[in-house]
Amino acid sequence: MTDSVKELFGVNDIKSQLHFSQIGLSDSIPHKKVLTEALFNKDYSELDFLTYEINYPVQFAVTSDTTPTYLFSGKAINMSENPLYKYSSILITVIPLSERTIVVLAAFKSDPYGSAYLDELSKMNELSFERAVSWHILTNCENTFYSPKWIDTLNPKKKSWITKLPMASADLRIPPLKYNPGKFRLNLFEYQLDA
Repeated sequence: MTDSVKELFGVNDIKSQLHFSQIGLSDSIPHKKVLTEALFNKDYSELDFLTYEINYPVQFAVTSDTTPTYLFSGKAINMSENPLYKYSSILITVIPLSERTIVVLAAFKSDPYGSAYLDELSKMNELSFERAVSWHILTNCENTFYSPKWIDTLNPKKKSWITKLPMASADLRIPPLKYNPGKFRLNLFEYQLDA
């Protein structure tokens, strides 16, 4: 199993990876507490939200707690090996319903860059927003579920982006990927007639 993990993530130092995983888990404890209290108290004032609705169901679903490495403007964030560094989380949920899709992004107000991430997204036009969130999903989210029927309808280039970009993003042998709107044109939210 260790060899598989080394190959998958492109690292030989598993102890270091475990160390950073443990830091990630301990970093999530305060966020879990805030979310649990918010649910029980029905008070979500500790979070900033950005919502988006589409009038058709998309062919994927997402729920994830992410720590992106860059703001969309290119500023580096969440890149420190210092165990005391405060990472900024972005929570994302994409819910396809029978006749519409709801997208909810949230950030903890106490995180240094979470709200800035949402602010940058909120200033984008519709197409730019959908492409930027597509990038976010493909490079940050682990819990994304695609309709197999939809995947089979995609052209080879789109299918390649969807399958290879998450693996490239997880590969620790290469520098963290930075969003480039001029080169990244994939829009996961694009309406599909055949889906």
